[in-house]
Amino acid sequence: MPKAAQEDRWSDKDLALNAMGFHHFHLDEAAPGRAGHKGGSGNLIFARVSRDEFIVDAIFDHSVFSAGSKERDRLYDVHDHIVLRDAVPGAVYVSSLIATSGHALHVVQHAQRLARKLGAIDPRLDDPEFIADMYGGGGIARPRKPRFEWCITHLDLGLLDEANGVYFDIQHGWN
Repeated sequence: MPKAAQEDRWSDKDLALNAMGFHHFHLDEAAPGRAGHKGGSGNLIFARVSRDEFIVDAIFDHSVFSAGSKERDRLYDVHDHIVLRDAVPGAVYVSSLIATSGHALHVVQHAQRLARKLGAIDPRLDDPEFIADMYGGGGIARPRKPRFEWCITHLDLGLLDEANGVYFDIQHGWN
């Protein structure tokens, strides 16, 4: 947030996701009294999420987002317990490197990977042999005129030929 207090300089970032790898999910989307909402607990599930797993690590109330709160302290304790469970005593551990842009380094590296893939493949999309290999490698009959669009679905980069109902998965995201 532009007017965030210095002691909470992470308030404009998703600290839990960028630095700790936790996604947060609102239970009951609680906002008592707001139109269209039934109200509820206002609790949040903090979880690690991948393609294959959804691991619930803790449930917090919204004060977890307030600097100095007991819930924020508990969040750090949960995070430390998870990342340090196999650490050798006295070892140094860096949980998440943050780029100067404020993004987690693995996010920046993934964007760079996607840009390299796109840069390598895009110029070849007019090459009939390359297109034949793409369709043939997938066991799909090559259409007379494929019309490709680059797309990002969640964290995956793909090529979509919507007119012919074909999607090529070019690069998976980290989850």
